[in-house]
Parts: sequence; structure tokens; C-alpha cells
Amino acid sequence: MAILQAMIQKIGNSIDELRSQTERLNEIPPLNTSTCLICNSNKLVVTKTRKKNKGYSYRLCSCLKCGSQNKQIISTVSAIKNKNIITLSDKKLRRWYKPLTFIVNNNKVKIDKNSHKSFKIWKFIWGKKTEDIYNISEKIIQKDYDNGVFNEIKNSIDPVTIRVSHKLPVDDNVALAKLYFLYMGIKLSTTNILHVYVGTIQYKQLDEENESYRIVFKKAAIIPNED
Repeated sequence: MAILQAMIQKIGNSIDELRSQTERLNEIPPLNTSTCLICNSNKLVVTKTRKKNKGYSYRLCSCLKCGSQNKQIISTVSAIKNKNIITLSDKKLRRWYKPLTFIVNNNKVKIDKNSHKSFKIWKFIWGKKTEDIYNISEKIIQKDYDNGVFNEIKNSIDPVTIRVSHKLPVDDNVALAKLYFLYMGIKLSTTNILHVYVGTIQYKQLDEENESYRIVFKKAAIIPNED
């Protein structure tokens, strides 16, 4: 009788353990407060945790914003890039993201084309669309300026590093977007892109009415979306 009771108890414990494991699998994974190494979003969901025999544990997190996978040991130490991300670096970054200066007069942003060494290259490749590129760029910088992105820079003597992301809808300029997608190898079915760049910006007061900001791009990434 005692043996039978022990067997029943063991089976009951196994059922309880299986139920507990099933409930844990159905739980919503916790959001991590660290930031994604690819897009700097703090919306990371823990997908897996592991422990090494050497005494340290790590977890794999998936970014809800760009889909990249981050591997963390206490804090984020590595990341596997989302295969859809187009990262601009080295020659491509230097070719298209030359240092750029823009002037602000009465809170109105204007790009200084004379300071942009890629202007002639862009004009040769894009033709009449070059002006559209500058107009879109000025609108983006204007929005950042209005949102206070440059406040810290204005109060600093030294260059300040910033990371900025913009969601750019295709319908802002369909013809230019399609040309850009063809050049970058992006699917034409893309409806918008998340454009992320990291750069250092330095502020200079030109006179009582004008101020200038010069940005040197360090990294850039493009994340296509089809929503």
C-alpha cells in the first residue's frame, strides 16, 4: 500500500511540475530595460535564457522595434543583426554621408550646400531629384530641431554624439523613394523605412541671428518595412 501511495504521489508531483512549466511557457516574456545595439530601442523581449558551466548566465533578447537579436551577459554584449537591415559603413557611408553643415535663422533650418561635398555627386546621379533630397533632409532636421534634439548641443562647447531615428513614408516622394530603393537593393513593395544614424554635432554661433551645426556621420542603418 505504501509503495502504491508513493507511486501516486510521484505521478502527482510530475503532473504539477508539467503544469507549472506549461504556465511559464504561456507567460508574456518580460521586457528588458537594456537597449538594442542595432537601433537603440529599449523594447527588448527576452526569448531565451541559458547558464554556462563557467558560472555566468546569459539571455537572448529580440528587439520589438527592428527585429534584431541581442545576446546579453548582465548587460548587452553582442547582437545578431536583423537580416533586413542595410548598414552603411566604410566606403558607402563616407560616400553618401559627408560632413554636413546647416544654418538656423529665426528657428528655420537651411542646409549649407557649399559645405556638402557630395552635392555634385548627388546632382550627377539623381539629377533634378537632388533638390528633393535636400528638401526632405531639411524637413527632417527641422523636425529634430523643433523637438529639442539640438538643445544639449547648443549648450556644449565640445562636439556631442547623438543617435536619431526617422520613419520615412514612401508616399512623401514616391518617385525618389523608388529610385533610392533600386540603388540600395530594397524591395519596391516597401512602404516605409526606419532610418537610423549616429553622428557628432558641433554648435557655432555665427552672429546675433544665425547659428550653425556641423554633423559628422559615424554610423547609419536603414530598416525597410512593408506595413
